Amino acid sequence: MFAVSLLSSCALPRLGAGAPSADVFEAVIDELHSEGFEEITEIIRDGDTLCSVSLSLSGNRLDYRDIPALRAVRNKARILALSGNGCFDGITSLRNVIKDPAGNVVYDVTISDFAAMPEEFEDSAELCSKAVLSGPGETRDALRSAFEEHGILPFEITVSEAAINGYCASVVIEGVPDEISRNVLSAIEDLNRKGGSVSEYRLTVTGAPDGGVICYMSADLIFRDFLWWQLPGTEGASGS
Repeated sequence: MFAVSLLSSCALPRLGAGAPSADVFEAVIDELHSEGFEEITEIIRDGDTLCSVSLSLSGNRLDYRDIPALRAVRNKARILALSGNGCFDGITSLRNVIKDPAGNVVYDVTISDFAAMPEEFEDSAELCSKAVLSGPGETRDALRSAFEEHGILPFEITVSEAAINGYCASVVIEGVPDEISRNVLSAIEDLNRKGGSVSEYRLTVTGAPDGGVICYMSADLIFRDFLWWQLPGTEGASGS
């Protein structure tokens, strides 16, 4: 279904499989901080679970600005797990915790089998080795056409390489979140069935009364992993 780019784990410090777990996890934190996710404060192993802790950027409740850090941690954890790093032997679950400045937990979610190989790929080597079929410019133009076919008129579309596979599309649209999210997913999946390689997308929905953000979604279409924030009190408000 997807054309696959090289894993971005090559950007991580080259620690051997025998390196102490603490050094590997500290290296991951340093890498995330260098990418702008300074709110991430801790990554540790607790038995068969990898745990990350970050501080909320909005104070005392979960906010859409907290979602990108969650996605970044999940991507890095999957990259290292798929790379065969010995520090990840026996780790099957990933727990993401977000705290407010007072230390109160505002988000605490654990996902099982977080790095289970998708059915489309036989092994991690296959996931890492294929080349992307088309460039970001062509992908952006194809996305815009696919959105128009589904009645979507985005304000903005940007395309960059995804962390693990293919491309990541960032889309900004005004409207009703539930309706838009369904149409965006349908348009991207239709494009991929025709040979596209969008494996991750970030959807920002703006709306009345001030044009601010009322919904944010981060979707990984390889691992079928969706992170969703919606402004309380708006139509269909929910979160995951």
